Amino acid sequence: MKNEISYLLSLLDKENICYPDDFEQKLLQFTQFFLETAKTMNLTSIKQPHEIMIKHYFDSIYPLKYGLFKQEAKVIDVGCGAGFPSIPIKLVRPDLYILQLDSLQKRLSFLEKAHGLLQLENISTLHARAEQASRTPVLRDSFDVAASRAVASLNLLCEYCLPFVKPGGVFLAYKGVDDTDEVDSARVAVKRLSGEIEDIFRYSLPENMGSRTLIVIRKLKPTHPAYPRSTKNMSKGPII
Repeated sequence: MKNEISYLLSLLDKENICYPDDFEQKLLQFTQFFLETAKTMNLTSIKQPHEIMIKHYFDSIYPLKYGLFKQEAKVIDVGCGAGFPSIPIKLVRPDLYILQLDSLQKRLSFLEKAHGLLQLENISTLHARAEQASRTPVLRDSFDVAASRAVASLNLLCEYCLPFVKPGGVFLAYKGVDDTDEVDSARVAVKRLSGEIEDIFRYSLPENMGSRTLIVIRKLKPTHPAYPRSTKNMSKGPII
């Protein structure tokens, strides 16, 4: 396992991404706990340590090189699943305040145990559906960064995630292979939800493990009270 982690560190060094002194130790602890838990819980289809280093850890951390996370930023990981991208990001940037949101409690129970194991501070979980949680006054229009690696079309992700972001903050959509049509079809949704597409970063994972696209959407003003709608209404009539 240490060889795999050393390889990840070399990749981060190459990208000039800094990490704290305890990063290697905590990453080893989390990976061991993750793999052990994955034997009895469906956390991911990727179970080989070398692939995890690249497809989960490197992919989660890489966007930090763009300077989108200010010091002590308040971040929400929407549909956090097994903790990607938020756990790797937190290990690199312990200054961040992170909320991990998911609708499946067993995933959050796994993450809460990981927080204790790694002695992480200023990170918490919330068991809720995104479209309901973002209507809570304390959460709405309040985060510097919303991030999501969820598998959903961009226009739906915008409706789930942008209501959490404060004006001036950003929504970071981690996507797979570049799909210009998907981005174009989401432009109406982005505008209606008070955002604008600021940047699109395209990059490839090491060892030809896939292409990635990071879509940066800046929040311009508070989201209209009509949004987000229920999941049923989103699915029946997506904003296009």
